[in-house]
Amino acid sequence: MYCFKCGKELPNDSYFCDSCGTNIKPNEKAANTVHCIMCGKLISKEGKYCIYCGNKNANLKSNTDKTHAKRGNLFYLGVGAILTIIVLFGIVLFSTEGTEGIEVEDFYMENLVTGYYHLIPNNAKGASLVTIELNNFDNEEYTVKIESEIEGYTKRISDTIKLDNYELIEIYQTPTLIQSSVANLSEPIKANLNVKVSKIEGEKETVLYEKNHYVKIYPKRDMVWSQDGIDFTPYVIAWVTPTNPKVEMLIRSAANRLEHESMFGYQGTEEDVYDQLQAIYYTIKDDYKIRYISTPVSLYGENSQRIRLPSEVINQKSGNCIETTLLWASVIEALDMNPYLIFIPGHAFIACEKNNGSGEYFFIETTDIGPDDTFEIAIEDGTKTFEIYKDKFYSYNVRKYREDGILPMGQ
Repeated sequence: MYCFKCGKELPNDSYFCDSCGTNIKPNEKAANTVHCIMCGKLISKEGKYCIYCGNKNANLKSNTDKTHAKRGNLFYLGVGAILTIIVLFGIVLFSTEGTEGIEVEDFYMENLVTGYYHLIPNNAKGASLVTIELNNFDNEEYTVKIESEIEGYTKRISDTIKLDNYELIEIYQTPTLIQSSVANLSEPIKANLNVKVSKIEGEKETVLYEKNHYVKIYPKRDMVWSQDGIDFTPYVIAWVTPTNPKVEMLIRSAANRLEHESMFGYQGTEEDVYDQLQAIYYTIKDDYKIRYISTPVSLYGENSQRIRLPSEVINQKSGNCIETTLLWASVIEALDMNPYLIFIPGHAFIACEKNNGSGEYFFIETTDIGPDDTFEIAIEDGTKTFEIYKDKFYSYNVRKYREDGILPMGQ
């Protein structure tokens, strides 16, 4: 058998998990276990000391009292509960007594990236702004309301649920961003995230848990690549903006370089695709005179970077490897062809599928746009780089991630 809370494998005759203390047979009594009143862990009644905090067994209580305490969490009981706050060496313990109880704990993302925050589903497990864990230790069902908001920057989100007896559940919330509140951000700011859990009885609401956390809100142009072990790299595809007027104008200029003065994506041959990419290359390099400018990968730390949109690269006539790659991806997608973002250690470049579904690609080094560079050099360097890193690269299919809901960023 396994613990339903932490997943540890246990002997079939176990009543409690010896790893996390969860009662895995709530309707049966375990006569040989007790709760330590100092740390709340379940231990053997026969031991002289608590194996978790060292408290003497003389101060242990029987588990039939249903007393629960936990460091670092707020643990609330129902009507008639007595809250005792013990301050010991700077640690606050919340100890309660009663006959019914709900334990609440929340986890949150420290960074809100406005460039792709709106693309994260409200109930996305692991990727949501807030995860609230509710654990009902009692033999009764409760109605619970969970709320969260970043004060002044998001709308308040609210979920009301039925919490069954002995149920452990996680609620995921991503409050809707108020766009006007972040439209003019130029630097990251700190804001207050409020999380509140209430018990509902008829028209009465009793606050069980309320906590505030500081979060950092990033401007729209700032990318945070990962946080809390979650890789957000695919969300850089939000910077690929094929319908931007500046991108459309670049395509019209590129068409003038072709004999038939038109761009038609995959409607021709593989050679036609090559010719269109070549026209785009020389439009970027010679007509728009965009140049590669190396900028630091990190602006606020190794995990974040300021990335300009393709329209800004066009206006400012410069871009680093990621920015020029995103410009190329925008143009290729606008032509209804298939762009792939290729990431290798410390660098990025573009690949374009030669024909729809062919599985063969033109690799283009997007930083080869100096006065003496040519399209042939860009193709040669892109292909060579891919061959060198073919066993340690990351490829992001723009079309696939569009289908997954990563849409272009609002301009």
